[in-house]
Amino acid sequence: MKKITLLTGRRGSGKTIFLDIAKNLGFGTLELSTVVFELMKKANIEATSENTGKFAEELRKKEGRDAVAKRVLPYMEGLGKDIVVCSGVRSPEELIFFRSKYPTILIEIRSDERIRFERILKRSRPSDPKTWEAFLAREASEKRLGVEDVIKMADIVIENNETIEAFEEKVERFLRFIRT
Repeated sequence: MKKITLLTGRRGSGKTIFLDIAKNLGFGTLELSTVVFELMKKANIEATSENTGKFAEELRKKEGRDAVAKRVLPYMEGLGKDIVVCSGVRSPEELIFFRSKYPTILIEIRSDERIRFERILKRSRPSDPKTWEAFLAREASEKRLGVEDVIKMADIVIENNETIEAFEEKVERFLRFIRT
């Protein structure tokens, strides 16, 4: 691995779409939450929205705010790709950890709150909030993890408030640029 492209942004902003496009273009891809879900499964904890947020908070309290990044780096290195795109950075410490290991760029995927909530309801993942109140509670949990601080550290912002096709075009253009 030679470079890391990290994605940050609020839930439902378009990070997974970015990852899917990167994968289709031959980049290595990974979500930090993969490690969290694996650990939850080993502990026999159901991956609900509430459980996932609490588990991630507890893990970071116990092992440090860069715990997930430290656990995911071997997975990234094992992909055997020059550039790995990784989604889900939630704390400045995670970003600092990755930057201490490889040249790293941080991209914020930005979308309006209501648009994100509608997308979350449509995709219907088991760990996603199902009500506006649960959505706001999850947003508050992510703030406690430091996601706002990470967002402020972004090198690039890609807006995603238009059609999916417009967003996909922006992402493809960016990925083709960083590959050269």
